[in-house]
Amino acid sequence: MSLLTLPTAAILLLLVVAIILAPRLRSKSRFPPGPPPLPVLGNLHQMPTAKAFLPYQEWSTTHAASSSGLLGFHLGPSAKLLVLNKWEQARDLLDLKGAIYSSRPYIPALDYALPPPHDQHAAFTPYGPKWRKQRRTIDDFLRDRNAQKVIPIQQAESTQMVWDLLHHGRDCHDYMLRFSAAVILASVYGQRCKDGGPGSWSYRFFETNERFADLVDSSSNPPPYGVFPFLRWLPAALDPWRGWKERAVQLGRDKRDLYSGLFGAARDGIRRGQRLDCFVADILAENERALAEGKPAYTEDEMIISASVLFEGGADTTAMVFETFSLAMAAHPDVMRRAQEEIDRVYGVEMPQSADAKELPFLMACIFETMRFRPPFPTSIPHATTEDDTYQGYWIPKDTIVMMNVWALHQDPDEYEDPDSFIPDRFLRNRFGTKYEHVDSKEDDTKSQTGFRRDTWAFGAGRRACPGRRFAENTLLTLTAKALWAFDIVAMGEVDMDIRTGFKDSILIAPKECSFEFVVRSEEKRAVIEQEWEKADRFLSRFE
Repeated sequence: MSLLTLPTAAILLLLVVAIILAPRLRSKSRFPPGPPPLPVLGNLHQMPTAKAFLPYQEWSTTHAASSSGLLGFHLGPSAKLLVLNKWEQARDLLDLKGAIYSSRPYIPALDYALPPPHDQHAAFTPYGPKWRKQRRTIDDFLRDRNAQKVIPIQQAESTQMVWDLLHHGRDCHDYMLRFSAAVILASVYGQRCKDGGPGSWSYRFFETNERFADLVDSSSNPPPYGVFPFLRWLPAALDPWRGWKERAVQLGRDKRDLYSGLFGAARDGIRRGQRLDCFVADILAENERALAEGKPAYTEDEMIISASVLFEGGADTTAMVFETFSLAMAAHPDVMRRAQEEIDRVYGVEMPQSADAKELPFLMACIFETMRFRPPFPTSIPHATTEDDTYQGYWIPKDTIVMMNVWALHQDPDEYEDPDSFIPDRFLRNRFGTKYEHVDSKEDDTKSQTGFRRDTWAFGAGRRACPGRRFAENTLLTLTAKALWAFDIVAMGEVDMDIRTGFKDSILIAPKECSFEFVVRSEEKRAVIEQEWEKADRFLSRFE
């Protein structure tokens, strides 16, 4: 072969390679559509800073109409975000492909604001052995036998809450926070929270939690280290995020002090023969057995973090759901009356104790509708992929951030009749609250172990779904039954249910104002509340 033929041979070789690689390259260029990106920046300049779930839902019908709402963003030169706006997408990716859609993305704030070790917090740990170990510990505590053990605490603290509302029916926000923290504190640490004022465990928890939410919220302009890693090495004098990092580091110290203090107080009480019926007692006993048998045991840090995850997982969201529930009752007195009639029919003149969802179907429908109508965590904690994947012809690369837009799933007009109206009856018509109880082409779609078709997406989906769902539902059912048995929830002026104007601009949403009051339904009920509170106070004194 002469030298003159080499260029021709090279061209032919390149053509063959191009033909072989073209389909693969074409598929990898097909990331789901979204707003038009800029070079290098991608869509960073377009990312919402408040209530992101609203523009995500809107863009799913415009920029992502061709992909059935599957919405893609380019975050800088390489990072990608995928937003799921349809329940089928959550099922197909988070549930059915959980093996590769169950990790967590890198969140810079966690390097500073979480107590060390940073890679052991079950809510944020990447998918793998460390996460499985933490999740197994939490699941063991939340299994049925322990759920039954917690019921007396839920009953007593709900009675304490009703007593608080009797005496502070207008200024109720802080008491709602105290209640939701108190149930967890007693269950996890064996610690009573009778007063939620400054200096209390619950006050410190909500103060640090609010700072954490503000820190990771996009409106606080956290450093984009996940997109541009080189920014991490900027000299301090040139670092525009120096103040942010200082706040984050201080928050990490404060959270460490809080959770170490709670764990230490619980351990000391257990050694004195107190606080024997709580999570910390269980995990310490399990650790002693493991050490005695020469098996792997937990480190103290692991036990502290496991307890803190249980505390963080339910304290604030329970308060937010009850606050939104109360707002909805004030805005819809006809709905409240129906729920009260159901409660009165079952319990009569006696205050409800162990509320049963089967006996109170309409009240349970009101709770489900509250979580659908205004979910407390509208975008959920994002997932991340651990492998490249393809879905409906689109390429989803490894390390893609995957966010389930709970708001969009719950407000989908294809699924729900009049989705932005509060209509509990939708959950009486069928268990999902949707227009049709259809089972689609996926075999056993409604009966699978992980529940692919869900009555609420507020607890997440896939392998990272919240394990405390039953605990939360029991708490809410007990509290709402007692509250509506005891009180009328009455609007004080105009009740703003609009998500844009009536709810806070935060990662977790709740009403901006408690524009309602709790008015006792009769003097007879007032007397019963006082009597029941004395019993509850005696029971809860064991945790002091």
